[in-house]
Amino acid sequence: MKLLRKCLCIVISVLMAASSCLVLGVSAADDSSAFGFDISSLIPSDNIGSLDIPDFDDIEALIATGLLSDVKIGPMTLEQIYDPDTDSDWHNIKNNGDINASTLYITMGNLNLYFRNFFNKYYTKEKLYSSETATWLTNKIVDIFFGPDHPQIAVPLESYEIGDQLAFIREVLRKSKSGITTIVDLVQSCWINEEINYLPMCYALGVDIDDIWNKQNAQEVCEEILTAMIDKFLADPLYYIIDVVWAVSRSYNASMHTVIEAALTTRIASADITADEIKQPHEVLNLLFNNNSESNTEKLQFFTAPYAKMGKSGDRVELFYYLFIYALLIGTYKNNENVIKGYENAVNAYNYVKISSEDKGYICDLLEALATCDGARIAAFTANTAINNITDTAKSWIQKIFDRFIEILVGFVEGLDKIFGFKARWE
Repeated sequence: MKLLRKCLCIVISVLMAASSCLVLGVSAADDSSAFGFDISSLIPSDNIGSLDIPDFDDIEALIATGLLSDVKIGPMTLEQIYDPDTDSDWHNIKNNGDINASTLYITMGNLNLYFRNFFNKYYTKEKLYSSETATWLTNKIVDIFFGPDHPQIAVPLESYEIGDQLAFIREVLRKSKSGITTIVDLVQSCWINEEINYLPMCYALGVDIDDIWNKQNAQEVCEEILTAMIDKFLADPLYYIIDVVWAVSRSYNASMHTVIEAALTTRIASADITADEIKQPHEVLNLLFNNNSESNTEKLQFFTAPYAKMGKSGDRVELFYYLFIYALLIGTYKNNENVIKGYENAVNAYNYVKISSEDKGYICDLLEALATCDGARIAAFTANTAINNITDTAKSWIQKIFDRFIEILVGFVEGLDKIFGFKARWE
């Protein structure tokens, strides 16, 4: 019987590997597991300090209690994931057990493919580069770089500008201002005139360095940044996020913190925020999502991520593993479960574009999974959307593979059950 089970596992592994090629469209010449760039060329070599975690916040207290050492999620415990001094030994563990690199690769690739197809399906250029989107983006930029206490800014586009990416970006940059100071003026004075090395940050966001090398015009730099962010995200939504997270985790202390602090000069000078409030990447996320207000439980709250493991990740699959665990932990933190459920309501009420009830259901299932650590929902989302991404003729035998895949993934996430008890310890 044991031999039969081993043979079955081998067969399933082979079939899953084959199915990943069908579902993800991966070829030998297009290895999507590798990061999209190598930021090492732009930061000091062997800069281990850039990977240090200066403060564990809540996580440090949990590690001290020893509670995390009992929580094994896939091949590693949470203590191993968060300990900056422990080698993940990923090359040895990634091929062991049901939750291995192949399973994670299929999950990661299918999520990326689903959201890429989602944007292609629903967001035409006219919908994407519209007055509504320009208004939203402009107000978000002003919120971040000048502070959220400002009148709502309207950005009406002329008919010839709608659907035109460059015209859209230029109008957003023109309207993104506080008083007479635009975001372009801010970049000119705080980055270019001060000779700040902003290239690593731009590179991490997807900008081709050749396009901004030695440029002294902030307008051109800002246009390149926004264009790259939009294009890269739409081409590969999840892969783009993974690449950015890897670059930021790897080089935040070494090069990016200074650039971000310079960009926030206006807010720091007005005492709206302090430089100490953006010492770590998750604090920047808190600035984006809740204006760095820990008491604002109506907005998503972030805490220390396993930066060392993320920054040292050898490929996207390993980083996806850490990011996946972190996303599930976020759902249990403070009031985030209710905040995420508010996102579900927003998805169901969304009508800017007509999204099918099926796709709204998929997205709500994924959000619900993140809010409750529900393995069945995560597995269902991954398997169901994967089945919808392949041809009808292949569905009969692929479905059998994903039935088994659901069992594996549910078992994986059921290992998070102990996390439910963490919620009380956060507070």
